[in-house]
Amino acid sequence: MSDPALFKNIYRTASIRLKDWDYSMPGFYFVTICTKEKQCLFGSIVEIEEEPGAAIHLSDIGKIVQERWKVIPEQYPHVSLGMHQVMPHHFHGLLFIEEQKDGITLGVIINQFKAACTTHIRVQGYSDFAWQARFHDHVVRNEKDLERIQQYIHMNPVAWLYGEDEEQG
Repeated sequence: MSDPALFKNIYRTASIRLKDWDYSMPGFYFVTICTKEKQCLFGSIVEIEEEPGAAIHLSDIGKIVQERWKVIPEQYPHVSLGMHQVMPHHFHGLLFIEEQKDGITLGVIINQFKAACTTHIRVQGYSDFAWQARFHDHVVRNEKDLERIQQYIHMNPVAWLYGEDEEQG
């Protein structure tokens, strides 16, 4: 019999979700999604002259991720998108659930996004592509929190370039 506290019957992992939070409720959500085994498949960070000083040069796979993110509001008209950043092995995005809809949670939206990316990427010949099983989310609590996250997303390529990105390892 498997231990319900184990993830994939291997290791313990506590939920990082807000206790008693309904993830279908209106609000801003910040998500980070990583490739399986943090494989750098989405492109490479290059130094640029314009502010902030670094940007990603997207691979074909990275372009698919960016395109699939932008079409989320077509599938979910009650969701709008904020800043996003494709990084070499992860993705950051802000989204806003404007209206609560039955059965449409942040998890449903992100899992659909991941599935759509995976399908399109594999059709392009990258049959081994996979995401990590989970994703990280943060419920944005106020305007100051939103500004901090937007700054983090904006500066993430520079942090990566100089080895300061906490997701890089």
